[in-house]
Amino acid sequence: MRKNTAVLVEQGALADLRSAADMQAWLIRHAAALSASSETTDTYALIHAVHAVRFIALTGRDFNTAPDLVLGPGLVQEIRVFAKSGELHLWRAGTEFHWRVLLDSSIPDDQDHFHVDSRYYLWGNHLAGDGCTLVDRDRGMSIVLPVAGTPNSRAHATCTVRNYLCYDDDGRVQVLDSRLVSLAVETH
Repeated sequence: MRKNTAVLVEQGALADLRSAADMQAWLIRHAAALSASSETTDTYALIHAVHAVRFIALTGRDFNTAPDLVLGPGLVQEIRVFAKSGELHLWRAGTEFHWRVLLDSSIPDDQDHFHVDSRYYLWGNHLAGDGCTLVDRDRGMSIVLPVAGTPNSRAHATCTVRNYLCYDDDGRVQVLDSRLVSLAVETH
């Protein structure tokens, strides 16, 4: 448990995303704040589209996507661009998109707000190298992660989630928000 909390930098609704180019330009412009404030260059996106769910790495000013993943406004349901420093969250509500940016910031004098990080193991039983890690299971499904891993039976892909918590007036803990923090391959 850490006595840090997040700063909500911006939030809003969008009505002017009419094409895949509009969406990509908007995402790159707003995701730049994460790259600038992150202590590492590891910035990722989790994209939920009508036809696919993908993790991708953000490199410079481009989304490296698979050929079957189109970022058009009619197909995207939700996108989370994340780094260790914060997250840009874009989601669909009916025909409109809403968004928010959270950046981590230390607030040492506020004892009522804190965050807890949880590491989740992603399902799978096979890791492959070559710059991306393929987590494959005998169910015929796979997840391609944009992190390098050394193939072996003791390696596991993980995703870290940060939960922002506070105490309410009755002293009970409540969740204010949650965000993705990082992807990794760990060997045990």
